[in-house]
Amino acid sequence: MKPLLIDGEEMKLQIWDTAGQERYRTVTKSFYKQANGALLVFDLTSKLSFEGLADWCKLLEENAPLDISITLMGNKSDLIKDRAVSDEEIAEFLKKKGLTYFEASAKTKKNLELAFLDLAKKMKRKMFDGKSEDLERKSVRLMSNSGDPGSPEIRLKKPQQNEKKCC
Repeated sequence: MKPLLIDGEEMKLQIWDTAGQERYRTVTKSFYKQANGALLVFDLTSKLSFEGLADWCKLLEENAPLDISITLMGNKSDLIKDRAVSDEEIAEFLKKKGLTYFEASAKTKKNLELAFLDLAKKMKRKMFDGKSEDLERKSVRLMSNSGDPGSPEIRLKKPQQNEKKCC
């Protein structure tokens, strides 16, 4: 659970890691059906990890809503000497898929928050901006199994104008 302030509105982002391993692909398909956002992460020190992105994009195209927001993250940016994926390869992939990209390091936490903020802003704009509906009662699923009461949600709540700040 990650609380965020997006455009002056409080947002709670629930994040589910679908592991990315081959043996979980059949299970993760069901998560995509109601997803509003996906953060695709690959290992900058593994060419195989980067090459697998095409398959993950295909799974999203086949199983997720058409308007899903996707952000790409290259992890392990702190391991510069071990880098196996070139900037040119990444740029070509981004151009082909039209994705936003962040290089990050889970170890140093570099750009992690920025990538999640970018994805949350894209999802919020697609789902709520320009709509007159009451945001206090609005919630949407990020990655879920339909009908599962424990499934993850993003809840947007408008800050109250007269809300007391203390005690």
